[in-house]
Amino acid sequence: MQIDVELSILAGGKSTRMGVHKGSLSLGEKNFVDHIICNIGNLFPSISVIDNGLQETKIPGVSYHGDALEIASKSSLLGIHSALYHSRAPQTFILGCDTPLVNPKVVEYIISQKDKGDIVVCMADGRFQPLYGIYHKKVLPRVEETLLQDLHKIKMLLDEFDTYYIPEQELMELDPEMNFIKNFNTYADYQRLLEKGVNVLSTDLQDLYDLQGKEKRKN
Repeated sequence: MQIDVELSILAGGKSTRMGVHKGSLSLGEKNFVDHIICNIGNLFPSISVIDNGLQETKIPGVSYHGDALEIASKSSLLGIHSALYHSRAPQTFILGCDTPLVNPKVVEYIISQKDKGDIVVCMADGRFQPLYGIYHKKVLPRVEETLLQDLHKIKMLLDEFDTYYIPEQELMELDPEMNFIKNFNTYADYQRLLEKGVNVLSTDLQDLYDLQGKEKRKN
């Protein structure tokens, strides 16, 4: 499938609620980021990861970058800015690494809707999902201007540009359980994923959480 859309995975956040870098969490034999790339990377001519140097594994042919703006406030909008800044394509498919249960059929469908707006995002649970969609390079200057004003609400960007919201029902026809959009922000979320038998927790990560638990009990 040849398209002029680059895949950009956001994996450079602080992961405050998770406690560790989300991109290092395991899904099968691969971490979240590598799992995403291996499952849908073939749908894109180029792939980038905004990881701010946090990813320990590097896949040949994939570009890894840090945030393009040096500002104090870190936000999802900053991640979008960095993805667009480093993208070599006119349009960029942006998604967070904390939604690793990617569905190639869903991704292909989203790509097929790419010309319906400057921004194309999914709807799920009655809410728009800004970190699961396609952004045109033309929005980059406005994103940067917004960030430099210390404004970080993505909804402002969606309202200002021609944004197409892919109806949830259309996505459910491809993924009835909407697993593709399920994100894992906390360790409890991750545990629930493991309990479904998707993966086993890596020894190093389990040791870290055991240590954190002991420290909390001491305090």
